[in-house]
Amino acid sequence: MRMQVQYNMTNQFLMASLVFLRKAEELELALKTSSDQTVLCRMEVEHKGLITSLLMQCVSAAETAIFMVITNGPGHHLGTNGIDQDARSFLIKFEKELERLSVLEKYQAVLKLLRKPEFDTGQNPHQAMQLVVAIRNELVHFKPVGVYPFQEDSEKMLKRLRSLKLKHSPFPGSKSIYFPNACLSSALGHWALTTTVQYMDCFYELIGSGNPLQGYRDWITEFC
Repeated sequence: MRMQVQYNMTNQFLMASLVFLRKAEELELALKTSSDQTVLCRMEVEHKGLITSLLMQCVSAAETAIFMVITNGPGHHLGTNGIDQDARSFLIKFEKELERLSVLEKYQAVLKLLRKPEFDTGQNPHQAMQLVVAIRNELVHFKPVGVYPFQEDSEKMLKRLRSLKLKHSPFPGSKSIYFPNACLSSALGHWALTTTVQYMDCFYELIGSGNPLQGYRDWITEFC
């Protein structure tokens, strides 16, 4: 008899996001007492890397969470006796079709297939999570032509991001370009992590099979 052990990366991605957020906040505080230009430059590079990584890991958390539901069934975090076996057997039939969908489309499709209430795509948390994904995609597939002067809002994503009115990055290099400089602040990281947790909480409530985030909620919501 062969036993298979699976590891769920969702908690790792969310907890790491909080670690990155803490470090970014520390760098923003340290900036107030730093004057050496070489040190400031290194701090700014690290800070931007932390917020970028946080955004990527938030979306990765959402992706792994829905994958676990599709492949292991609702209630997978409760062990064998807690899994909705009928739902699991049903969802696995559509695994290939679901793989072709975007991350948020997967969530909607799973809810629809299981005849559960779906997210209202015109309201939060869906709208907010959609923006988190859009920002992450812009960073992952970044093109120099996507850099805009600070006062120009020619892209829908940038308009939505600016409408949040989050505090800008305090580093010197952020003063001329909004994206991807000024916007990549600890405030954005805090909002993205909070949004991701709220979106996943809402999904688990809609699906009605318990919430896997409960086991480590103190870790991921300490600042959110």
